[in-house]
Amino acid sequence: MSSDGLDGTLSKHSQNVTVLMKKKTKVWNEGGDVMMINDDYLLIGFSERTNNYAFHCIKDYLFERGVVKNIVQVNIPP
Repeated sequence: MSSDGLDGTLSKHSQNVTVLMKKKTKVWNEGGDVMMINDDYLLIGFSERTNNYAFHCIKDYLFERGVVKNIVQVNIPP
C-alpha cells in the first residue's frame, strides 16, 4: 500500500491513540500483528501483544472513516 494509504491515515490520526491512553484504557497493539493483504483488506492478529479492545478500536476507527472495507481478526495461539 502506498504511503498515503493506511499508513498515512494512521499517522495522520495518531493523536487518537494518545486520547485512549489518557483515559487509562488498556489498549495493546503490536505493529507486527497488523497486515494489509490488499487495498481493502486488513488482518489483525489477536494475541498476547494485541488485545481484543485494541482490535475493536482499530476496526471501528478505520470503518468509520472508510479506510478499508474488510478487517479480519486472526486468533494467534500463545
